[in-house]
Amino acid sequence: NAIAYLNYLEQHRDMAVLEMQRTKIPASITLAQVLLETNAGRSILATKGNNHFGIKCRSRTGFRRDGVIDDNDFNFHSLAIDCMQMKDDYVWDRFEVYRTAGDSYRRHSLLLQDRRYGWMLHRYEVGGIYRISKSIYGHYEVPYYAAWSVGLKQSGYATARTYAEILTLIIETYQLWRIDYEAIG
Repeated sequence: NAIAYLNYLEQHRDMAVLEMQRTKIPASITLAQVLLETNAGRSILATKGNNHFGIKCRSRTGFRRDGVIDDNDFNFHSLAIDCMQMKDDYVWDRFEVYRTAGDSYRRHSLLLQDRRYGWMLHRYEVGGIYRISKSIYGHYEVPYYAAWSVGLKQSGYATARTYAEILTLIIETYQLWRIDYEAIG
């Protein structure tokens, strides 16, 4: 897995840096999420749908989860070209499909800029140490990337109980924070 992670980082690092320069979302966060969400680009979502972040299609108003499911029950973002069915939390889950990995990275940035997650953009800037309300690894004062990780989990990005800890561990293991410093350098 380590070699697959390093190869993925080498291939996709520039997209994360470009999005960081465009949006201020740390490349370390983007890359840790993509490594976790797609097993370094090896998931079916990434290989068949160019969806590198597990971004779901939105169900339409009035969608009933107990009946026959139709693809017309789902909407996808304008950067996406379709939805594909994959069981995640539920059998009716649909995920966005993109033409390119770059479209997937751009969509991820747009998602993290919306009001649900966007509050972190100016609160946790690269290089800072921040006080957080929920401890991570027993600490309440953490580097910006750990604060982002906790913020994503608290804002509902993922259902995994240890999501923030896993993202932080990936960032520290692969020293992804260095990419952030190089990008602002």
